[in-house]
Amino acid sequence: MISKIPEKLSEVRHIIEIFYKDDETFRSIYDDYLEYLKALQFWEQSNAEDAPARQYEYSDLVHELEIELIEIMKKREVKSAE
Repeated sequence: MISKIPEKLSEVRHIIEIFYKDDETFRSIYDDYLEYLKALQFWEQSNAEDAPARQYEYSDLVHELEIELIEIMKKREVKSAE
């Protein structure tokens, strides 16, 4: 079971838990997503000179992985409906 699901994805928590358990590709992408989200949160709190660039970089990565995760869930949902 997943211990951490960001608020943004909490509405699909049950689906994420199923996919995380059953789908190795999903699990790998989700783990990357959490790591990038953690890095983004770090850089958002940082006063380092390169913090804005890192925030942009990790924000973009988090967004891309969110889209990829949602697409995986939608594809599987469509296959289940057929």
